[in-house]
Amino acid sequence: MANSYIPSHPLVLAGEGEVVKVVSLRGGHKFRGRLLSMGINVEDTLVVVHKQPSGAVLIEKSGCRYGLGGGMAHKINVIKVE
Repeated sequence: MANSYIPSHPLVLAGEGEVVKVVSLRGGHKFRGRLLSMGINVEDTLVVVHKQPSGAVLIEKSGCRYGLGGGMAHKINVIKVE
């Protein structure tokens, strides 16, 4: 039986220009609500537009860009889209 486990990593570790898929959100209801208000949820595809050394990232989803602080970016687990 093949193992279908795909390792994920925090969004903060994704590289600039990388296309990623959100696989889990590791935060409370306020955190999830904040992301939902931006239209970001599990299974969404994002593009990492820019990264700051502090961990902050600028992402793009469906033509809209959003800035996320390092704390938020650490709580969003993603996988690289091939």
